Amino acid sequence: MQTSLNVPTTVKEACEWGKYHLHHSELDLSLKQALNETRWILQKVFSVDAAYLRLHDDKALTNQQTLNFNSLLKRRFHGEPLAYILETQYFWTLELQVNKDTLVPRSETEMLVEKALESYPNDYKAKVIDVGTGTGAIALAIALERPHWEVTATDISQAALDVAIANATHYGLNHVTLKKNHWLDGVEPNVFDLVISNPPYIDDQDDEIAWDVKKYEPSLALFAGDNGYEALRTLIRQSARCLKSSGRIFLEHGHRQGELLQQYLAKQGFVGIETFDDFAGKPRVTTGMKT
Repeated sequence: MQTSLNVPTTVKEACEWGKYHLHHSELDLSLKQALNETRWILQKVFSVDAAYLRLHDDKALTNQQTLNFNSLLKRRFHGEPLAYILETQYFWTLELQVNKDTLVPRSETEMLVEKALESYPNDYKAKVIDVGTGTGAIALAIALERPHWEVTATDISQAALDVAIANATHYGLNHVTLKKNHWLDGVEPNVFDLVISNPPYIDDQDDEIAWDVKKYEPSLALFAGDNGYEALRTLIRQSARCLKSSGRIFLEHGHRQGELLQQYLAKQGFVGIETFDDFAGKPRVTTGMKT
């Protein structure tokens, strides 16, 4: 990071300093977004909320705060996800702990929560499993909305599972069962009403994936063999065994994968197959019902 701007000594100067650097990084941030991210970093440095910063833009940074600010800003400048720097990410109505062992929860994944909640009446006690839970985002959002549902969340990564456990504990969602498991291996047949997953679905040769995502987020949660279909096919095949009759599977996937997933679901005997677009109008979630 090089610039002719003076090293910041106040909050206002730090905002300008950060906005300038992030806007001119490889992140392709607008000036508004660069400023917003700088303010979030400053909130972490000062351990205050946004309102405090706006009301005290003339507040001087101590030497230690300046060092901390520049350190965090440099991490973001080089592409590290802001969620890892702030150690939190909002999802649904939750503020979740995140770290480099977990995928950063994204707003499009909230569609999985929406569709799951729409699947059964509020008074029905559904039995749900979130496979590859990461931070626990999907499972905890569902458990928060339907406290009487029986929710299980699994992950093959113990480090990711530890984050999910911390998030569940923070929100008092202790009725969610969190355990280490590889996909649906060992799960008894005809058990669940809903299988939900945002599994790895990116081909590691895909040149559309953002460079900063590929560099920083866990490859275990991003990439899958069979041109990105390996985990998706495994979950569909295993769900055909683990779901109850009339149970549903909901899968997040890449925007070009919906058609093949529909075909594979049909081959596995699923009916009521449908693909839903995300907020950007791209096919993102596919569902099917076990007969």
